[in-house]
Amino acid sequence: MLFDDGVTINSRRVVNKFKDALSTVPQYKQADIKRKGEAATLKLTSYDWNFDIVPCFYTNPDSAGKTYYVIPDGDGNWKFTDPTIDRARVRRLVAARGTIILSVIRLVKFWNCRPTMPTMGSYLLENMILDYYESRDPTTWPDLEFKQVIKYIESAIYGAVNDPKLIQGDLNKVELADRFKISLRCASDYAKCAEARELESVGDHKGAIGKWAEVFGDLFPAFT
Repeated sequence: MLFDDGVTINSRRVVNKFKDALSTVPQYKQADIKRKGEAATLKLTSYDWNFDIVPCFYTNPDSAGKTYYVIPDGDGNWKFTDPTIDRARVRRLVAARGTIILSVIRLVKFWNCRPTMPTMGSYLLENMILDYYESRDPTTWPDLEFKQVIKYIESAIYGAVNDPKLIQGDLNKVELADRFKISLRCASDYAKCAEARELESVGDHKGAIGKWAEVFGDLFPAFT
């Protein structure tokens, strides 16, 4: 990124500086660079979840009076974004469809991190889920919603996912071979979800939980 004084800063160097600085945070456990190099990830001893720390600059108005946030792109360069637009979209959909959408996003992101298929970018995945709910009312059960969302992703992964900010164009940069693997995993796990629901309907809760564990992995609670 070129600043007013003519200095160009490599975004990877900035992310690395953030990583180094995070070691001074109280209750620090570990800091790392996200695989795509866009953020530093902080793990604390007092929480089960991670924090993504993204360096950000705010631009001066352009010729049209528009301002942007500038964040790392993972390749040492910078990209424009505007999180206020994303936040407004989430708030609108939550108001219209309910807070269950947030639970579904967390659940699908957890599933996405399992080493059973290529990992989709968090922002891409979130927008795919929000696209799904633009025209659908959810039920009150996250497991039912998860099942339907991965069925949607099974085919949606092959298409364009348009940036709601109208800045980045098509967000879906996943390689074709990886799209195929993701689609296959969606189909497989959708079938397992259907089996789990069927087992639950006939009172076989142990069998149902076993099927959910096949979808979500060893961290899924065991039957007791």
